[in-house]
Order: sequence, then structure tokens, then C-alpha cells
Amino acid sequence: RLSATLETAPDAAVAAALAQRGEVLITQGFIARDAAGATVLLGRGGSDTSAAHFGALLRAARVEIWTDVAGMFSANPRQVAGARLLRQLDYEEAQEIATTGAKVLHPRCLAPLRAPRVPLWIKDTERPALDGTVIGAEAVSASPSVKALSMRKGITLVAMESIGMWQQVGFLADVFAQFKRHGLSVDLIGSAETNVTVSLDSTENLLDSDALAALAADLARVCRVKVIAPCAAITLVGRGMRSMLHRLEG
Repeated sequence: RLSATLETAPDAAVAAALAQRGEVLITQGFIARDAAGATVLLGRGGSDTSAAHFGALLRAARVEIWTDVAGMFSANPRQVAGARLLRQLDYEEAQEIATTGAKVLHPRCLAPLRAPRVPLWIKDTERPALDGTVIGAEAVSASPSVKALSMRKGITLVAMESIGMWQQVGFLADVFAQFKRHGLSVDLIGSAETNVTVSLDSTENLLDSDALAALAADLARVCRVKVIAPCAAITLVGRGMRSMLHRLEG
């Protein structure tokens, strides 16, 4: 398998066995073994994910990811000169920022750390004295606020329209069955009474012209289809966003 998933829980016996081998252990990331003993890969971001699984397995005091940036920012610092370093985030905030465009951290590496509440530190290899970003269980503030603005390029929109979809039982099931049949993972969904538009992320799907043409042909059996590409997705990440919409519109 090229993108396996794991289930990890703290294991005191494994922690004790590894502790007997010495103070410092070095291992690879990205590679794992399934229940049958076969070698599998953890997919993109597999090294970060491996570190997170080890941290959860050992119930570590913290997991550190050393990279080429100082941490997670309020925007891409290479594109926005005034981007702020986010020194503290909770798991949910970091997950949203990572999922919607930040490349410093793979979204899958946060899930193993939530249940055992293991904090994750992001540090800059070239500037180790910088604070970096600490990701943990506690939110810094519960008040409504915008934490980050993120952007993803390479997005494809698939707009599906049918007057007959309104109150039609099973229409969405039929539509999404086609995405599953073609092995495509849907990212975002927007809907109205006669239209459903979904986005496909090119980093998670093989979106060549043949694949999109085959999908459109199958969808055309139940609705009118329009494929729109290339697009970009811009996302505001924060808390209590709904209560702030009137301020953002101004």
C-alpha cells in the first residue's frame, strides 16, 4: 500500500522495551508494517506522521518537528510580508491550517497526538533560538478571531446542475458514487436547490484530462456537468467565524 493509515495508542510495554536499548534511538519514517507483516508506506508527509505515532505510542513529553521555517504563520511568509508567527495553537486550529494550505506540517500527523494529549513543537533548524509553534490541547483564546489565511492552488471544481435534484431522494448518493468509482476524494462541497459544486485537490487526486473526462461522462447521466480549472481555494481559519461575518464583509 502506498498511503496506509495507522491506529496508535500509548503502550507502556513498548516504551519500556525501547528505553532498555539506550537513551537515543534513530529510526526511519515513512515506512511501516501491516498486521500481515507486509511493508507499507505512509504516503506524503509520512515522516512527520511516523514521529507523531511514536510520540503517541510512547506518550512522549512532546514531539518536535525541525524544518526550514520558524513554525506556522498567519499566512504564507513567502507571499505575505506581514505574516505573523503563531506561537501557540490547539490541535483543531493547526489541523485546519495544515489541511487548507500550510505546507510546514502534514495534517495526518496531528490525529495520533490528540487522545494522549502529546504537544507538538515546530522549530526552525537554522534558527533554533526562535520560539517556533507549540500545538497542544488547550485553545489560546475562545473569543472569535481569525488565526490564519491560507491558499491552495491546483484546485478543480466540478459543478453539477439538475432541476430534478430538488427533494429527489438519493441524488447525492448517485453523484458521489461516481467520485468513489473513479477513486477521487472530494475536498469541499457547496450546494443550492439545483446545483452542487465540489472541489478536487490535485495533491490528493490524480486529475489528468482523461480522469476528469471519464468522471464527467458518468456524471452526465444524472445531471449537467461543468469542470472548471485551474482554481485556487482561499480559506480563513479561526474561531467563532460565523459571529464575525458582518465585520469581514465590511
